Amino acid sequence: MFAIDLATYNILWQENLGGAIPGGVVIGADGMLYVGSLAKQLERFDPATGEHTPVLDTNGWIWGTPIANGDNLYFGDIDGYFYSYNTVESKLNFEPIKPDAAITASPLVLGDKILVATESGDIYAVDNEGKSVLWFDVDDGKAYTTPVFAGGHVLVAYLETDYYLVALDEEGRQAWTFNGE
Repeated sequence: MFAIDLATYNILWQENLGGAIPGGVVIGADGMLYVGSLAKQLERFDPATGEHTPVLDTNGWIWGTPIANGDNLYFGDIDGYFYSYNTVESKLNFEPIKPDAAITASPLVLGDKILVATESGDIYAVDNEGKSVLWFDVDDGKAYTTPVFAGGHVLVAYLETDYYLVALDEEGRQAWTFNGE
């Protein structure tokens, strides 16, 4: 991980995390940078100094970018576990849950629930206490990308199905699909 001065393009600090960072970095409510990696850890960085601390060991590689919402970070791993980490209390909000398959995308906060797309293509809604319910059940296809909320719909891109994109209403009901024709 590198911090680069935008005026001079000089490297201000750098740190080797021991594994690739396939997702991105997020700024927590505490002003710290958080990043997950293939080293199976969530790491916290002071953006000014680069001082860093591993804050959480995970079951699998963290592929997507953690999502910050208030004091909480939400993210998944490729072993299929979903995490909710409180940056102020420096602890998990609940034990990691495992919906049904690998989680390679970032979750989506939608009102009072967090939507998690799994490799199986299914979308789960997780509440603040760690209870999950199947929110959208896909017949076939795989979801590797982050769901997006736009125009009153949750948009999910799929592979290996009859359509490339599905639009869901805020209750998880299919509104329309796009098959590319």
